[in-house]
Amino acid sequence: MKKKILPIVATLFFLILSFFIFLPAIIKHIAINKIQKLTGRTISVKNLSLNYFKSEFAVNYFSMFEKNGTDKFAAFDQFFVKISITDLLRKKINIEKIDLINPFIKIRKNKEDFNFSDILAKFADNSVDAKTDTSAAEQFQFVINNITVKNGLFGFNDENYKSEFELSEFNFYLPVLTEKLDSVNIDLHTKLNNQTIIKLDCAIDIDTGNYKGKFELTNFQINTLLPYLKDYINCRAIQATISVSLDFDGNFKQNILNLRADNKIQKFAFSVANEEKPVITFDEFSVKIREYSQTENKNNIIIEQIELKHPNLFFGVVGEKNTYTNLVKNTFAGKHDTTYEKTNTASDIKLVVDKINIKDGAIEFKDYNLRRPQSQKIEKFQLEISDFVFPKPDKKTKLDWSMRINRQGILKFTADFFSDFSAANSKIKIENIAIRNFNEYSLENLAYPIKSGSFNFNSEISIKNRNLVSENIINFLKFEFGQKDRNYKDSGLPVKLAVAILRDRNKNIKLDVPISGNIDDPEFKLSRVIWYAVKNILVKAVTSPFTILAKLAGSSSEEELNEIKYDYMQIKPNETQLKQLEKLKTILLEREDLNIEAEYYTDIEEEYKKIALQNSKEKYFKSLKNYSDTFILSDTEKIEVNSIQETDTNFIEYLLINADAKNLSADTSIYNLCLSFIGRNKINELFQTLCAARHASFKQAIISSSTEDLNKRIVIKNANLKDINKTDKYPHYKIFVTVEQ
Repeated sequence: MKKKILPIVATLFFLILSFFIFLPAIIKHIAINKIQKLTGRTISVKNLSLNYFKSEFAVNYFSMFEKNGTDKFAAFDQFFVKISITDLLRKKINIEKIDLINPFIKIRKNKEDFNFSDILAKFADNSVDAKTDTSAAEQFQFVINNITVKNGLFGFNDENYKSEFELSEFNFYLPVLTEKLDSVNIDLHTKLNNQTIIKLDCAIDIDTGNYKGKFELTNFQINTLLPYLKDYINCRAIQATISVSLDFDGNFKQNILNLRADNKIQKFAFSVANEEKPVITFDEFSVKIREYSQTENKNNIIIEQIELKHPNLFFGVVGEKNTYTNLVKNTFAGKHDTTYEKTNTASDIKLVVDKINIKDGAIEFKDYNLRRPQSQKIEKFQLEISDFVFPKPDKKTKLDWSMRINRQGILKFTADFFSDFSAANSKIKIENIAIRNFNEYSLENLAYPIKSGSFNFNSEISIKNRNLVSENIINFLKFEFGQKDRNYKDSGLPVKLAVAILRDRNKNIKLDVPISGNIDDPEFKLSRVIWYAVKNILVKAVTSPFTILAKLAGSSSEEELNEIKYDYMQIKPNETQLKQLEKLKTILLEREDLNIEAEYYTDIEEEYKKIALQNSKEKYFKSLKNYSDTFILSDTEKIEVNSIQETDTNFIEYLLINADAKNLSADTSIYNLCLSFIGRNKINELFQTLCAARHASFKQAIISSSTEDLNKRIVIKNANLKDINKTDKYPHYKIFVTVEQ
C-alpha cells in the first residue's frame, strides 16, 4: 500500500512545487497580456519573484513603451511589496512595505494631446464593459506601510513651448496609508533640471486638522519658465535664481495658517525686445516673514525685513511709449475675477514691516524724443524704512532716502509719519543739480540753451489732522541762458525776461513757495500745487514784473513804478518823480540783465496848445522889450512871461495882427490864435525839442551818481500819440522792463 501511495504523494508534491516555481512566470504572462490589453502599449518585464516564506513580491525591470513600440514611456527597476499573511485571516490587507526603485516616466505634450492620451482613451473604453464585484473587497480593511519611492526620474517635454523639465533623484516616503487615514507624514526630496533642490516635510493630523511642515526650494532658475511667461509679458529674456524656505503650521478645518518664510531672488536680469541691455537688474531681493497668520476673518503679516541690493533700472521714452509700455499682454482683458474681493470684504488685515532696505540702486532715464537723446542718471540710491504698520498704526514710520543725481547732485529725504498720514513731518533737501544736464529740454521747449547753473531745493512738510503745511525754498544758482538757437522753434515765452526779473546780480534766483491744504482734497497734490505756485510766479514776473521788483526797489506798490506822471511842458523831474526814478535805478543795479523802457504818453493837442500859448507869450514879451527871437530869457523874465493873462487885450491884438491865418477874430479862442500865430509845423518842432529835453532829463536823473554805465540800458521814446486811448491822454511815462534776446 505504501509503495502505491508514495509515488502519488511524490507526484503531487512535484506538481505543487512546479506550480509555485512556475507561478511567477504564469503571473508575469497574464499580467503583461492584461496590461497590454488595457493600455494598448508594449510591455516588457524581466522577471517576477515571489518569496512565499517572507510574503514578498517583486517586479523587476518593467518597461512600457511609446506607441511606436521603441521609445520608453515609463519604467522602473523594481517594484517590491511585502504583505502580512496572518492579517489576511482577519480580513485585513496589511502591506508592510512598498518600494519603487528607479521609476522613470517621460511625458510629452504636442498641441492638445499628451503621449498618454491614448492610454486614457483605452481605460475609458474598458471601463464601459467592466463589471467589478466589490462586495468581497469591501469586507476587508487595508493598511499600507512604509511607501518609498527611490531615485525617480520624471520628465516633461512641452513641444508647444519647446521647453523641457526633469525631476531627478526623486525620493518620497509615506509611513502609512489606510482607508480610514487619521494622519499623514510626507517626506519628499527631488531635483528639478538637475540644479534646483525641492524638499517637503509635512505631517498632517486628519482627525484634528492640524498640520506642520517645511518646504524648501533652492536654486530655481526662472528662465525655465520664460516660454510660458511670454504669453503674459513682452520680454526677451529673464534670469534669476530663486530660493524659498517656508515653515508652516495650522489647522485646515479651522482655516488657520501660520507661516514663516525666508525667500530670496538673486542675480535678476530682465530684458525687453527693444533694448540691448537688461532694463531691470539686481543682485538680491530678499523677504523674511517672521509671522503670517490667517484665520477666517483675520490676516496678520509681520515682515522682519525686505531688502533689495544693487538694483539697476533703465527707463527709456520713445514717442508716447516707454520701455515698459505694453509690458503686460492683454491676456486677462475682460477676465477680472472678483471672487476674492467678494469673500474678503469683512476680513481684517494688519501689515507690519520692521525694515525695508534698498542699497546702492541706480536708475538711468533716457529720452529718445529729443534731437540729441538726453540721459539722466541716479546713483547711490539708498532707502531705509522702519516700523511700518498698516492700516491702524500705533507708532510712526521712519524713512531715510538719499541718492546722487548725475554724479554731483544730491537728494536727501527724511520723514516720520503714521501710515494713514494723520500726522507726519518730513524734510527734503536737493543740492547741486547741474541744470545744464537738462539743456536739450530747454532747447526743444524754449529754443534757449542752458549756459550754466545749478538747482537747490529745501522743503519742510508738516501734517496734522490731515492738514498739510509746507515751506519750500527753490534756488537756481548762477543760472544763465545762452543765445537763442535759431534751429529750434521759438516757444514765444519770454523766459529770458522772467529769469532776468527773478535773478539777482549774482545770477541767483530764490523762490519762496509756501503751501497749505488738506490731503483728503482730491484736487490737492503737493507736487502739482508746488508747480502751480512756481508757474504763477513765472507768469507774474512776465505779466506784472513790478509786483516782484517793487519789493526789491523798496517800493510800497507796483503802481509807483509802473507809471511816472508829469505836467504839461514839464522838463525836469520834481522831487516825487526823482524818488521814483531812483527806485528804477536800484532795479537796474540789482538786475543786471534788465533794461528800462520808458514810453511817453500825453494829449498831444493839449500839449500843442500849451506850447503855442507859452511860445506866443514869449514872443509878445520880447516884442515889448524889443528883444530878438533868439534872445534867451532869464528866470525873472520867464516869471513875467507867465504872468501875461490870456485875456490881455493887447496880447490878443498882437496875435490877431501877426497870426498867419484868415477868418480870425477877437472871438477866436486864445489857443487857436496861438496855434495860428506860431504855426503847426513850428509847434511840432518845439514839441519834439521839449520831449528830447524831457527824456534827457529823465535818463540823467537815473544814471547820475551811478558808478555803472546805465545809459545803454535805458530807452525812452514817445508813444504813437495820434492813436492812443482816452485814458492815456495825459502827460506820463509808462515804464516797462525788457531784456536782450
